[in-house]
Amino acid sequence: MLEYRSLMGSLLEFKNALSAESIADPAEAQTRDRHLAVMTAADAHASLGCLLTPLTWFATVGEREAELLGDIAGVWTKGLALYTAIGRYRMSLQSILDRAPDTSSVAELNAAGDEVRNFAPEVQQLMAQLQQLRSRVATHDHLPPHPRQEDRSIDAWNWNDVLLGRRTDALVRALMRLAGTPETEAFGLGACAGYGAQVSGSMYIGQSVGGPRRAHRLRDRLGRNAVGSWIAANRPDVPRFGVLADRLEAAMPGGIDADVANLLSEALAEVYPLDSLETTPDIGIGFGRMIAHLRALEMIQTPAAPPPLSDAIAAAVFADPTAPYTPKLPDQSVLTESGGEPGVPGSGGGVHILSAGDDGPAHQEPPDSTEVKCGAFWEALGQSILFLLGGWFVCIIEVANGDPCSLWDDMEANWSAAFSNGVYVGGEHDTDWGTAQLSVGDAESLAQRAESTQLAADLFTLQSTMWEGFQKAAEFLALHGVLYPDAFLKTWRYRQFTVMPPTEEGSWPQLPYDGDRFDLYPATGVEQPSGSAPFHTGSAPQAILSGLGGGGQFSAKSVSIPLWRQVVTGVDDADNYDLDADRGWRHPCWQTGGSITDQPVDVVALGYNEV
Repeated sequence: MLEYRSLMGSLLEFKNALSAESIADPAEAQTRDRHLAVMTAADAHASLGCLLTPLTWFATVGEREAELLGDIAGVWTKGLALYTAIGRYRMSLQSILDRAPDTSSVAELNAAGDEVRNFAPEVQQLMAQLQQLRSRVATHDHLPPHPRQEDRSIDAWNWNDVLLGRRTDALVRALMRLAGTPETEAFGLGACAGYGAQVSGSMYIGQSVGGPRRAHRLRDRLGRNAVGSWIAANRPDVPRFGVLADRLEAAMPGGIDADVANLLSEALAEVYPLDSLETTPDIGIGFGRMIAHLRALEMIQTPAAPPPLSDAIAAAVFADPTAPYTPKLPDQSVLTESGGEPGVPGSGGGVHILSAGDDGPAHQEPPDSTEVKCGAFWEALGQSILFLLGGWFVCIIEVANGDPCSLWDDMEANWSAAFSNGVYVGGEHDTDWGTAQLSVGDAESLAQRAESTQLAADLFTLQSTMWEGFQKAAEFLALHGVLYPDAFLKTWRYRQFTVMPPTEEGSWPQLPYDGDRFDLYPATGVEQPSGSAPFHTGSAPQAILSGLGGGGQFSAKSVSIPLWRQVVTGVDDADNYDLDADRGWRHPCWQTGGSITDQPVDVVALGYNEV
């Protein structure tokens, strides 16, 4: 089952291929030109038709995924705001240390301090939310098992899997034939493009994964998203998530187009025995969830790395080689042990949470261990914000007044007491630090104290550690199939899905695997009978779109263009292809004659009109 980017890339290729198609019959050529014009004028409706499977996913079993990502986006946005606020405070402090303070720079420091103080009561709540989200992600409830793999009869299948595994060609033909407006016609044409994309793309993903989605649901999501990231990196004409959401909402501001919803209802009623299946999904709800999902994906972006220390402060901090700078947060804290030296983004010191610089499977940690270490990292980071901000705001007033800071010397002791053997054992922290404001005179005094450069350096350490935390969180979410691995596509964990591995005849598909090492190619033995895995060794996802590097006969357009021509010319001579490529290339929709666990599986191909 493909995702947004692969489907949108296939829609673009469908338009290009249709435009370039050599058509001798004038009437057919005229229809082609009209269809191209319709897809251009109603591009949102064509896009929605191509996104038919994501639409039905979010109308059915995708509810949990939509809710999960929405909650993650909310917490992520708060974290970005805190990161930005700490950066603002750090730069305003650096400003009064680099040059003589004036009214403007001191006002900015006070305002930045107030902004950070306002976040303090939320930090512990934010950490609790992160812990809950980590657990929700790692349970993989957002990726429910396929009903076929649970030996459910078709009347117990959700509609997303029904549309992928039953009467697939017939549905596209019905959508194209029943369309009565330019917008619904564009929707049907988009569905035609999406059909070819699913046939080709699911085969590509299944071959690189080692088997179909039903048998390898977690690894399939990794492969699916990696292919989407590859397409985004190599096809700049594929719209960003936010742009796609804007396109759909601009054309349908009040929700899904009623004519489109009616068309889909009519087509489903014509193609499927509705009284024998689950209640048809509410496509309007699916549309709303899909838009929200696209918006959340656009919101969850890692921030830019923090600016470095100014030359003057760096020189002061590192001036004495006999007394090197040491963050008040101990170097061997949970932060370091969880992966990375505080203050050095991407340093990779200590134990890696996620191996961003990997070059093969031997360098990968088990995915289940990353949830524990990611939790330790963010727990430590949250407490460091409370400890260090609390110390800073008390100390900065005392230091400005010429007094020694009463908390400064206790900072490391307090940290060690709070983290016994690397585990946080403390309780609530006092975040009532007052609202005292510095004057220009206070700032001048502050700038003369050695502690001030330590403050500036520790702020850089904290912001850098937060930045690294966002990277770790992004890869954790990508590893568990929630986010796309855009920033990690060159690592082996995701690269393995974008360069087709050798597939020996008779070695595909591998038997189901649902264990902890879903990031590795399964070695479970071949599910019999073996299926056809046709993509050439080394082929990239471009083979799905254009056929380059994988043989044009395996591309999406090799399926969708002939289907378009048959519909236009009134020819009915095709199979309903399984859109999960469950048993191999262009395998028809099928059911088991016994149990899915039988070896060999009793594969019963369905006739064109069978469900």
